[in-house]
Amino acid sequence: MTDQANAPAPTRPASWRRIMERVWHDKVVLLAMLYVALMVCAAVASLFLPLDSARTPAIEQRLVAPSLEHPLGTDGLGRDVLARTLVGSRISLLVGVSVVLFAGVFGTAMGVLAGYFGGFWDTVVMRVVDIQLAFPNLLLMVAVIYFFGANVGVLIAALSVVSWMVFARVVRTTVMSVRSSLYVRAAHFAGCSRLSIVRRHLLPAVAPILLTQAMLEFAAIILAESSLSFLGLGVQPPDASWGLMIAENRPYLEVAWWTVFFPGLAIVMTVLAANLIGSAFRVWLDPRQDDGPRARADAAAQNEAPY
Repeated sequence: MTDQANAPAPTRPASWRRIMERVWHDKVVLLAMLYVALMVCAAVASLFLPLDSARTPAIEQRLVAPSLEHPLGTDGLGRDVLARTLVGSRISLLVGVSVVLFAGVFGTAMGVLAGYFGGFWDTVVMRVVDIQLAFPNLLLMVAVIYFFGANVGVLIAALSVVSWMVFARVVRTTVMSVRSSLYVRAAHFAGCSRLSIVRRHLLPAVAPILLTQAMLEFAAIILAESSLSFLGLGVQPPDASWGLMIAENRPYLEVAWWTVFFPGLAIVMTVLAANLIGSAFRVWLDPRQDDGPRARADAAAQNEAPY
């Protein structure tokens, strides 16, 4: 009983009802979650709305200031900035969710393999991680995109290649702590298979940490996708991306500020909202963390952008 009490494994996280109560009382996180929900709704709505003005040039309406007809104005080719921003939200959400899903699943599998089985598998996985960390992530992404071409599919693959290591290292550390706990050893001595132990004991223990890491990675991926699109290595015209919109309209910054300001604001707000949610969940889902705004601020300060 003493070993179980002193085990470094995370205890039961706060209930979801308790978390929602904290969200309701924390207006900053509540606003961040409402913004993310709004972005998801905008991305889904862009699939059904007639947004032909996002792709079709209209030179006679180029660089029109924000008005009732064009709430966010038009760009250098006369395309509606609001329509392109909505389409950009769809692509950003697609890339962010896809990369988190692919990198999270693969990284979790590698982390469990290294942390639970240890020995040879731990050495192999961690040496691969060390070798990949020796290369700059931006250089590795550029190399992948250069060899396979620039499109959304390759962009998702390139970002997944440089993101799985984060999940693998976090999961490995947590699994190594959980596997020495009393209930895992009891399950082992009771004859439970390793697959059953992983499914019933290890994965529930790492789930809160994975949720937090997924939100933080989502923010980093949005920023990375915008950066690559700005450099011409991500989403290609005539498709819309927030980073691509900034790159296309950079020459008009002095005469048509709205062409760059609104897509840039979308990037800043999305990354900020995801980081706020991830930092809050890091505190709320880990009972070892101190509660309150001060703890969330300290957790946010510890986040390092991997790109």
